[in-house]
Amino acid sequence: MKQFRTTGFYRVKTEDLRHLLSVPKSYTNAEMDRKVFSKTTVSDLTNAFSNFKIKQERGTGRGRPIIGYTFTFDKEKTNQYEIDRKKEEQIAQFWKSDEPEPMPNAVAQTEYQNPELRKQKEETDRHSAGFGDLLKGWFKK
Repeated sequence: MKQFRTTGFYRVKTEDLRHLLSVPKSYTNAEMDRKVFSKTTVSDLTNAFSNFKIKQERGTGRGRPIIGYTFTFDKEKTNQYEIDRKKEEQIAQFWKSDEPEPMPNAVAQTEYQNPELRKQKEETDRHSAGFGDLLKGWFKK
């Protein structure tokens, strides 16, 4: 549940929760409430997450069976580590792609720093615009 600390809630189906916690199939919902969600477990989770609550999600039908659980708690703010990690993921995605698009800040910075590169870019822009005009004229005929 710690991976959902910035969302403030975690919703899971009963079958998935049983699989994640390795709860035997012989446990009924009442036994699961009594043994898995015991007072000690809830108190430990309350210490880890502020304002922690467990809500049973009930389905429609005979007896309104429990179909899942929603765990709610107070959101945590994203810290600098998570922001840096997101930037690193963007950079990794940039290098993994087959035809990476240039990163806008990096391109602008290199063109700003190198006047020769800026002149080359202006020339290619002029030539590509002329070629585009040629194509437009060719397709109109």
